[in-house]
Amino acid sequence: LKYVRPGGGFEPAFPLFEKCDVNGEKELPLFTFLKSALPSPSDDHVSLMTDPKSIIWSPVRRNDISWNF
Repeated sequence: LKYVRPGGGFEPAFPLFEKCDVNGEKELPLFTFLKSALPSPSDDHVSLMTDPKSIIWSPVRRNDISWNF
């Protein structure tokens, strides 16, 4: 942010982004809340992941986020 205008040279003293868990036992409370605020998907139950070997978290729930950029 130091070189973003208008920023006045502001530099945060904390990390702005950090890798985090969005599913499973270690998911952040923010994602637990966000997923609980939405209705559960009503499409095909196998649509979470086409290949079960791709699921690397546990426990697996129907409202898990299956793709995170």
